[in-house]
Amino acid sequence: MNDMTNVTLQPSQSALPDSWIERIFQKMEDRYGSLWVDRYGQFPRERVKKSWAEDLAGFTGEELKRGLDVGKINKFPPSLPEFAASCRPSIDHETAYNEARHNLTLRDSGKPIAWTNKAVYWAYVAFGAYDMTSQGYIQARKRWDKLYNEMLAETNLPDIPKQEQKALVQPGEQSISRDEASKRVQEIGAIVGGQKDYRKWDKKILDSPENYPHISVKFAQEAMNAIPTAQL
Repeated sequence: MNDMTNVTLQPSQSALPDSWIERIFQKMEDRYGSLWVDRYGQFPRERVKKSWAEDLAGFTGEELKRGLDVGKINKFPPSLPEFAASCRPSIDHETAYNEARHNLTLRDSGKPIAWTNKAVYWAYVAFGAYDMTSQGYIQARKRWDKLYNEMLAETNLPDIPKQEQKALVQPGEQSISRDEASKRVQEIGAIVGGQKDYRKWDKKILDSPENYPHISVKFAQEAMNAIPTAQL
């Protein structure tokens, strides 16, 4: 699976590469033997592979590896929904919020930060680090639950930036390049605002910053500063 974990799929891809699905199926066949055949042998193998490839579109190599690792302790082969759930384990809203807050406490020490899934990370981005540090789950529940539900429902979330898996910085500090800021504003806009033109999204945020999370305003300001005035 090493060749899978080092590859990032584009969100627009509608199915996993056939070579990835073949590797998964070979692993399942080797692991479960006749049990796998009993579950899927009555269906055309290529048709089943196609369904798995389509339904797992957007999953990263690391997520698929997690799903296969979970299967090491299972006696019976998983269904497609069961395998997908093991690749992207879901956690309740309060646990997800506390995970994000805990990750914020690790930033000063420079220790590695682990995210259970992409939905937790992108919900944190949309919510805002500054707001999160000042609110417990009870105070944040209504807005956090809404954002987390939106991210859980999104099938093509961008990958978590590598630097965000290592350490975060204090609110207000410069943590990313201007190009990276522009990229993230575009991603945030596509996820929570439906905007494809990131310059329009920047302006929308800055026109009414009180309506957006602190981190979104920060990214918008950094992205705007990175765009030459003649292009605005």
